[in-house]
Amino acid sequence: MCKKVICVGIILCLVQSISVSVVHAENVQSLLRSLGTGPDSHVELQMRDNTRVKGYIIASSEESVILSDRSNRNSVVVPISDIQKVKGYNLSTGQKVAIGVGVGAGIALVVLWIWLENAD
Repeated sequence: MCKKVICVGIILCLVQSISVSVVHAENVQSLLRSLGTGPDSHVELQMRDNTRVKGYIIASSEESVILSDRSNRNSVVVPISDIQKVKGYNLSTGQKVAIGVGVGAGIALVVLWIWLENAD
């Protein structure tokens, strides 16, 4: 039982998904601004008609966002009002630190568990 709890805890520490659902245009704008621009700001946008657009953010304004696809370098202008969901694939510094702390804590728990098993 203890092994299962520890394994589930380690898996939960290692797996993280960033998915933010926004409905209002001002929330979409602030989220796109926080993701930044350039090749490191990869996003997937779900439109109101359930189509999806993937790419990295070239520029963002109050009315639209411009995405570029890495493979064919085509640019797409997407109106902010048509965006239903935004899924960002880049991590902030705080999130990277939190993942590192989680991984370190998981490793410490495994080492402690192995040490306690061998101490008997």
